[in-house]
Amino acid sequence: MRSTFILSLLFTLFISACKQDPNEAFENLRKEVLAKHDEVMPKMGELSNYISQVETLEKQEEDSRKMMQIRQLKKKLTFAHDLMMRWMKRHSKLFPYGVVYDVNKDKALFEEKRQALEQQNLKIEQVKDAFERSLNQAKIFFSRKN
Repeated sequence: MRSTFILSLLFTLFISACKQDPNEAFENLRKEVLAKHDEVMPKMGELSNYISQVETLEKQEEDSRKMMQIRQLKKKLTFAHDLMMRWMKRHSKLFPYGVVYDVNKDKALFEEKRQALEQQNLKIEQVKDAFERSLNQAKIFFSRKN
């Protein structure tokens, strides 16, 4: 009897969790997206530092094989940097600071913004991956250089 009650309670909690308020779900996704951005953003300085180091090496290197490696690394680092800059610019245009989207006020606009936020979530994951890959490659490159 008691186990039936516990199972019923768990089932009820599960069902109610699945029926999350759309506004609340939107806000949770927004927070998740911004948390991912906030995780990557502090690495911008490290990325920019590696770009500067690579540009310095590019001016000094005479070996064509090493020059090709330097240019490939520079391309990956600048790609990650530019990807983040484009993401931030697009995100700020799509979601201006202080604007609240409410499903009860404008359902069509809310749905449009929800879909855009899901896309932004996917894109910030791509930014994060590009940062991790390029920073790891730069660390490996410079550890071999020394």
